[in-house]
Amino acid sequence: MTYDAGLDTEQRDGDEIVYHEPPVRIVAHREEAPLLNGLSIDYSNDLVRSGFQLSNPNNAHSCGCGASFKQGADCGTGCS
Repeated sequence: MTYDAGLDTEQRDGDEIVYHEPPVRIVAHREEAPLLNGLSIDYSNDLVRSGFQLSNPNNAHSCGCGASFKQGADCGTGCS
C-alpha cells in the first residue's frame, strides 16, 4: 500500500472526515479510512527529507525507501 494525498475543495459521496481542525480537513473514502487509524502527519523542512512525513504505528513492514508499507493483517510471510 502507499499513501496518496492531494488538495481538493469538495467532499465526495463515500468520503469520511478523519480529521478536522479548521482550516484543515482530511477525508478518506469510507472503506479506506480505517487504514489511517493512528496515523500522524508532520512536516519537515530539512535538506534530506523535506515535506510531509507520515507515520503509522499499524505498519508491520515498509520498503527501504519508505514509499510503501504493509499493515499487520496484510503482512504474511514476506515481512520481517
